[in-house]
Amino acid sequence: MNPTPAQRRRGLRGRHAASEAPLYAGIFMVFASFGSLIAMVMGGAEPWGWLAGAAGCVFSGMNALIWAHMFSRRRWWLFLVVGVLPFIAGPLYFNPLHRMGVFEVGAAFSPFVRRVVLATMGVTLISCGFTLIIWYVTRRERQAAAFGAELDVAQRLHAALVPEVDRRVGALEIFGVSHPSSEMGGDLIDIVERESQVDLVLADVSGHGVGAGVVMAMVKAAERMRLTRPEGPPLDGFLTDLNRLVTQLTSPEMFVTLAVARLSLDGQRAEVGLAGHLPVLHWIASEKRVARIENASLPLGITLDERFAPQIVTISPGDALVLYTDGLIESSRPDGEQFGLVRLAAEVARLADAPARAMGEGLIRAARAFGGSGDDQSVLVVRAPYHRSDP
Repeated sequence: MNPTPAQRRRGLRGRHAASEAPLYAGIFMVFASFGSLIAMVMGGAEPWGWLAGAAGCVFSGMNALIWAHMFSRRRWWLFLVVGVLPFIAGPLYFNPLHRMGVFEVGAAFSPFVRRVVLATMGVTLISCGFTLIIWYVTRRERQAAAFGAELDVAQRLHAALVPEVDRRVGALEIFGVSHPSSEMGGDLIDIVERESQVDLVLADVSGHGVGAGVVMAMVKAAERMRLTRPEGPPLDGFLTDLNRLVTQLTSPEMFVTLAVARLSLDGQRAEVGLAGHLPVLHWIASEKRVARIENASLPLGITLDERFAPQIVTISPGDALVLYTDGLIESSRPDGEQFGLVRLAAEVARLADAPARAMGEGLIRAARAFGGSGDDQSVLVVRAPYHRSDP
């Protein structure tokens, strides 16, 4: 039985707390040593024994832990606790211990012996505390180095799986680029050429990071196996097969949105299939407007029996199709306003006469100039130029 998301979060919190335990233990011991120092000083007025020092060590160490937890977890309400702690420590902690005779344990020894015991206690606590902190820092440095190496591999893997596309195929100009939000993104762009047609694929795996990147790599392998066949499968069958694979091999909360465009090499006809993806933008040069090819299907990985109905689009000289992921239109200003589909369509119209590369780069520039985005940003542009230049 697979754990629920809530169970996984609790498990992660438990592992994180366990990994932080040496650090907190070190902080406790280092600051606990102040308790023995205070006992040494106070012992001059009253013959406190070593157990009084131990009680002071516990109080000092716990006080330090509250401060450390407050700053590391940003639990600012703990200011109230550390603010009132000195005032309630006497009546609620030290006075009851004093009445129980705890402070008299070891008080019969000479002042010199008492100070030696308390000093030894303090030095031992400091030594053990610093040892734990140094061990923790060293371990984290090793983990960071290993993690950095893994991220470097992930970054190179993403660059190999999702390279920039900039080429001319038949009468078509094609440009595509994907900018991951981390070292390995979940967006996919791909192009598959055949004798009389070319397929463009753009997919967006839910989430981002290495997990989404692994699913993205699986989707690319699957779509390549299907689309590289000489005859080229019908797009509805292609999406159905891919949906079945994603549904069976991913966790229930993960899904993939995908847009695929199949164009004839003469640049006159296109077939567009969508699986839960954002509308494909179609610049119609003869009408000087941007049309939307809307999605009518669920994303891949939601249900096995989903049906997909590709749409036929007529392409004329000067037209362009723009495929993109939501990281582009979700670029946001500090006030939360997003770049949005309307602004993206306006940019497509503004860049309508530009080559495919200039249009794609211009769209990403416009989105980034508008605001920041925490998601992968990808765009895939195909144009049917007015005039085809000689190679």
